[in-house]
Amino acid sequence: MEQSSGGTNVNERRQSARYELQGVAQFRWRASDGNWHDGVGTTSNIGRGGAFIATQSAPPIASYLHVEVTIPVSWAVEAEVRLSGFGDVRHVTTGEVEPGFGAFVLFRTDSVSGAA
Repeated sequence: MEQSSGGTNVNERRQSARYELQGVAQFRWRASDGNWHDGVGTTSNIGRGGAFIATQSAPPIASYLHVEVTIPVSWAVEAEVRLSGFGDVRHVTTGEVEPGFGAFVLFRTDSVSGAA
C-alpha cells in the first residue's frame, strides 16, 4: 500500500527525471518528538529532486531527513560517488515487493573516490 502526502500519483508529481542508480543509503530523520532516528536502505532510483529508498524502516511522511548515498561506479578504475542532502519524506510504500519511501532531497556531491 502506498501512503502519500498528496492525492495524486507519485509519478505525476515528479518534477524531474529519475535514473536507476543503486547505492547504499544511510538516513536520519527527526521524529515528531524532536529525536533523531537512523536507518539504512538501498536506492532504486535517484533524480535531481530526490530518490526512492528501499528499506524496512521508513520514516513517517513529511519527516525532515538527511540522506547520504554511496554509489559504486566502474570507469577505468573502481570508484564510488557520495551524495548527501536534506529533504523530506513524500510517500511511503508498505506491504509491497519493495517497501520503502520516496523523498524530496536536494543532493550535492560530497566526493568521488577510487584507486588511481
